[in-house]
Amino acid sequence: MPDSDIAFDPHADLDASGRHAELRREDGQWILVDVGSRNGTWVNGERVGRATLKDGDEIECGPGGPRLRVELRPPLVGPGPARPDAATMQATPVADAGPVRVDAPTVNATPGHGVGAMPQTTPPPPPTPTPTPSQAPPVPPAGEPKLYGQRTVGLMIDEALEKARAEGGGGAARWRIAVAVLVALLFATFGVLAVVFLGGGDVERPDPGHVAASNAAALFRVVATRAEGGDETLCTAFAVRPQLVATTARCVLAIEARRSAGATIDLRGAAGTVTPGRMWRHPAYVEGQPGADVGLVQVAGQTPSLASLAALDQLRGLEDGAPLLAFGYAGEVARTVETDVHEVVALPAGGVRLEHAAPAPEGAPLFDASGAVVGLHALTPGAGGGGGPGYGVGGELLLGLLAGLN
Repeated sequence: MPDSDIAFDPHADLDASGRHAELRREDGQWILVDVGSRNGTWVNGERVGRATLKDGDEIECGPGGPRLRVELRPPLVGPGPARPDAATMQATPVADAGPVRVDAPTVNATPGHGVGAMPQTTPPPPPTPTPTPSQAPPVPPAGEPKLYGQRTVGLMIDEALEKARAEGGGGAARWRIAVAVLVALLFATFGVLAVVFLGGGDVERPDPGHVAASNAAALFRVVATRAEGGDETLCTAFAVRPQLVATTARCVLAIEARRSAGATIDLRGAAGTVTPGRMWRHPAYVEGQPGADVGLVQVAGQTPSLASLAALDQLRGLEDGAPLLAFGYAGEVARTVETDVHEVVALPAGGVRLEHAAPAPEGAPLFDASGAVVGLHALTPGAGGGGGPGYGVGGELLLGLLAGLN
């Protein structure tokens, strides 16, 4: 929500709830309290309802959601206004792993204030953070190159200025400031150039275990129960809004056909069963042809979790060879399928088709290395059900259909 002290990106950080967690000051300690979030609050990889924070702890708002690193500082000593607390807790967003990391602003959290995602509206501009001189950038995991972004360079410069002021601001101090600024800029420049020209090593691939754990509650198996008895799994669907799931347009037509034949349709997930209501197909979809094969199904009740949809700029960055992971139901069992994009094909409908070789369950969401949904798996016409060969429908078409409903 906009009034949270730490408000995340409303379009990218969909794992965080509007009211997710609070940081509270109790008996000289900082306490993290989950306030009924949808996807849970995690500290150092373990889900918690309430936890006492230690220096270096990493908070995660939902598995795979936005992360914060905790830095506990001793109180200031010497002249100056006294602080009300014995220590100041600072939560620093941890940048996602990638070829170039740019440090996000540091936000000072005060007792009893919340952490959460803004609603899906135009967010207000974030407050300008006031850096502290000794503030250090997040340390990258072992084995990764230490790169410096714009924020880190700014902190280096601020630290150099603070040291100069402490030394009296003489000519020697000004010389040291110039050297510090030059070194900081050189680090930033050479770090970026090294990644651009030398490459980032092995291409990062989606983690099947993490994708499955983070999205299991958002995944549903669309089942038709015939009047004479017996179940038939039609496809996979995944929650994209609290009362809306995405699947293929072909599956929407199959639901309509089974209903007309007297079958009962329900959506069965790890967290329970929901019933379908209204349905929509992309207007550019043509039955029996590969293309804008995406649909939406309204469900009764709230879905327990949502899959994170990639933003448009992230979708436009998909290229041939990009590693993807499909996660969907083939029969009664959910499974993951790793594949690579063979070719990105532009469609007249304004989106793309992602050609890939591996067969996957129909309607299965396609995840990139960040754990965001970049498309869904659709079967090649005539391939039949049960995870046959197919292609990916780009996430742009899903976002377009959602925008049409709004």
